Amino acid sequence: MRDKFVSWIARGEYTIDGVFDYGGTTARALHTGKGGSGERDNGNGSLMRIAPLAFTDATDEEISGVSAITHAHRTSTDACVIFVELMRDVMNGALPSWALQLKSAPEHEIRSSGFVRDTLKAASWCFINTNSYEDCVLAAVNLGDDTDTTAAAAGALAGTAYGLKAIPREWIDTLRGKELIEQCLF
Repeated sequence: MRDKFVSWIARGEYTIDGVFDYGGTTARALHTGKGGSGERDNGNGSLMRIAPLAFTDATDEEISGVSAITHAHRTSTDACVIFVELMRDVMNGALPSWALQLKSAPEHEIRSSGFVRDTLKAASWCFINTNSYEDCVLAAVNLGDDTDTTAAAAGALAGTAYGLKAIPREWIDTLRGKELIEQCLF
């Protein structure tokens, strides 16, 4: 997996127009071959790519290991485990109490920053407080700050709950790189 990430950064593989952004923790981890394990290495990079593991029988240890390719600090690995568990809960039609408590959290208390815990909370808040794929992703984008990652995580939750058909047709029709996405997935 690390080799594929390096191919992405070094040669723009798996991209439409080349790489346009990635975090410092990811860059250092791929350059050194070791995931960042310091307190300041808790960006949301591993959280935004962990969702597919919810559809496997990956253990908590395996989920942590996938996070640790780039983000090895326990805060990051734990957030990834929690997110995968939340996605599995969504698949089973039940949500943990911590997520349900976000229903009453006012928007001004939700931060959509690059910190992994903020992203986990913001994406979960968007999902809990909306009733459709479109509303969930738009809520994430409208929080501002690190909108792409928050929307990716919120979209993973909403996609799990509502399915592919819930994604607005015009979003799919205007999606660039559909062929590349399908090649990577199927």
